[in-house]
Amino acid sequence: MNESIIEIIEIAMENKLCSNEKKLTRLLNKNFTVVQDTIEDKGEDLADILFTIGPFCKEIDAVMHGVKHSLIYKNAAELLHLLFTKLSVDISKEECFIWFHFRGLGKFRTKEEKAFNELKSEWGMHKEYAMDLSDFEVALRELKNHGILNLRRGAITLPESCVFRFNYKD
Repeated sequence: MNESIIEIIEIAMENKLCSNEKKLTRLLNKNFTVVQDTIEDKGEDLADILFTIGPFCKEIDAVMHGVKHSLIYKNAAELLHLLFTKLSVDISKEECFIWFHFRGLGKFRTKEEKAFNELKSEWGMHKEYAMDLSDFEVALRELKNHGILNLRRGAITLPESCVFRFNYKD
């Protein structure tokens, strides 16, 4: 996992997705941890990675601090996509863009329609991530299926943490 984190940091700094390497390193090391007992149960090549969402959402703004305001959503979506790709989680850049928007939710909830309307202004600045309401609903379902978003009766919340299966051999 540490090799993957180092690789993520190198790619992020190379592509100028964020400006503070130390904060990015701290963010990733603090919020992505290997569940130790899973290595013993599943062997050397598989492990469960615990992603603590709450602290990650609070600290990602500090990591993105040196980025131009107009590029924060775009760079954060690229960084999240890179991160989830390295963890072998199949999430699109558009879904990462949506998920980044929800970082400020904390324990509060919001409705699908309200979130869609809030994102319209961001999509105006970043047209490559724009989607219509039906695609937005599908993206929310995908995020829910991956465990990084709670969705119930149209209300959206963020879970405290989720677990991904990580394959060391890939």
